[in-house]
Amino acid sequence: MSRTCLACLLLLTTVCTCEGGGTVVRTWRRLSVDSHVYTMQTYSRLVTAQSRIMCADLCSQTSACHVFYFRSDTGHCFLSPTLAKGNSKTSTPLNHVYFDGVTCPLNSTFLQLGFISCIKPSTTRVNLPTARQVCVDDGASFVSMKTKEKMELLINLVYKTTGIPDIWLNASLRTSDNRWLWSDGDILDLTHPLWLPTKPQGGGKYCLIAVYNAATNSYLYADVFCDVRTITCSFNSTYLVYSFTSCMKPYTTRVNLAIARQTCAADGASFLTMKTVEKMEWLIDLRLFSFLNKGILDMWMNASLRASDNRWLWSDGETLDLTHPLWLPGRPLETLFSKSELHDSLLER
Repeated sequence: MSRTCLACLLLLTTVCTCEGGGTVVRTWRRLSVDSHVYTMQTYSRLVTAQSRIMCADLCSQTSACHVFYFRSDTGHCFLSPTLAKGNSKTSTPLNHVYFDGVTCPLNSTFLQLGFISCIKPSTTRVNLPTARQVCVDDGASFVSMKTKEKMELLINLVYKTTGIPDIWLNASLRTSDNRWLWSDGDILDLTHPLWLPTKPQGGGKYCLIAVYNAATNSYLYADVFCDVRTITCSFNSTYLVYSFTSCMKPYTTRVNLAIARQTCAADGASFLTMKTVEKMEWLIDLRLFSFLNKGILDMWMNASLRASDNRWLWSDGETLDLTHPLWLPGRPLETLFSKSELHDSLLER
């Protein structure tokens, strides 16, 4: 392993595996949850490693490994393909487990689509503007389906469980040059193998759906009028999961309180709460390993002073006691963390 790759490993968020002159990058997130919520499935491979970094490297060397756990007392490195809900005698609590996929909070109705995104299918049929707004309200968007691999995931998770025959896709026809584009600007070529044999038919059909094709047992592209369809919303790992109970999204832009709240609301989120030492420690790890170079030193909290009785309250009505161990010495003054009205934002949903 080269020195450059080892430097990446030391961050414990990005693992570089060097093979054959090339570098494969895997991004890992530490999970800290109660073992009764999510557990590591029975490990598929047990090896000995000198450190957690080396354990991460071993998992990064195979595409089938997505979870690793290292026991510093024994040097055992447990490698597993995925996570599981619930607890069992053979499962490992996730106190020190690292995972490289997207995880969806338990308190949401989003489902995990492989290791790449979270989706929420609905059998309700609505028009296009309503469907887009439903997704936006959830901090999500329509599904993108650019590869056969993702199509197969959607078939297994959406069609086989709900029987939904067609879903909106996040692409449309640009009439200025008659080109199909995904919302991120990628071109959807007319030679793509996932088009129906009839290809785009035109004639005012500017929207794209995935429609079930029984002959191939697959979802295929079809251009349609922008009318009424079922909704399937999707979001990826822009948000960072915390204990499978909430997702967080950090910003380095410093804004005033009103703009910060509006930014959160637009994402269907609110300011962060930090009621426990455990959550504070997770945030510290998050900042040190993921955001050290972004300079996030303070952030808005979802609490404020109620002037009528001079009490600090969280937004859910719980009291923030002045004896709480997470207050700075000599605080509170006028606001949490600083009297300045400019802070980095950290959204939570």
